[in-house]
Amino acid sequence: MEKSYIINILGDLISGYLCSDINKEQIYLQLLGNFCPTDIVEQEDELLNDSYFAIYHMNEKFCEVTDDEFQYLKDCLNGKYRYSRAERDRILHQKNADIV
Repeated sequence: MEKSYIINILGDLISGYLCSDINKEQIYLQLLGNFCPTDIVEQEDELLNDSYFAIYHMNEKFCEVTDDEFQYLKDCLNGKYRYSRAERDRILHQKNADIV
């Protein structure tokens, strides 16, 4: 599977979710309909991996994916930013600090 195809689909799924065009269940089902984990892992790309698994695990109680995290992932998939797991973690920690 081509990397550009994966980037486009993941970006579209996240955009649709952020725009409320699709809900958590729909984004998950569409993800499974388009990819299997090996499609992503074979790419050896942190952005694709983290984007895929953020969607994959977003319905689980232990994994809260924030809109800020999805926005960052979407921006990286669209080429606005170069992906950094440290930056993603900073966004998550900042959001959690705002809640407390």
